[in-house]
Amino acid sequence: QVLTFEHTYQNSTTSTSYVDVESANSTTWEPTITPTATSSKILILSSIPVRCHRTSGADSRNHLKLFTKIGSASYAELDYYYEIGNYAYDSNGMIISTNYNPTILHSPNTTDAVKYKIQIKVTDSSSYISTNWGGNNNANSHTNRFTLLEVLG
Repeated sequence: QVLTFEHTYQNSTTSTSYVDVESANSTTWEPTITPTATSSKILILSSIPVRCHRTSGADSRNHLKLFTKIGSASYAELDYYYEIGNYAYDSNGMIISTNYNPTILHSPNTTDAVKYKIQIKVTDSSSYISTNWGGNNNANSHTNRFTLLEVLG
């Protein structure tokens, strides 16, 4: 099975604690697949546009984590994109746009539903990190894409 999840909801934060990426207001984005065999692996292909911005100051290095959850278990960290952004030695601020594009072969060893979610945070509350800048659900929005492919074992 191949499942693709997309949304264009804008997520931005100045929080120094991790916050969930949402697909709508107060709705955590959780791409989900239910493997047909315990031996199946899940190939994760994603494209998450990320922008780090700071109008003044030097540090705009921010963080993104990918988590997985099997059935009713708690979320566990699967991947960590550390220090997205830049450090400007002239302290005049910056904007950097990039993509989080991991290719991960996940072995959940289950036939229960497997959920994924992304969390973001800033290093310094004077900066912000966002996905899908340009507006919510309009022609100027970027698109978060998450494709899950079951690879039978």
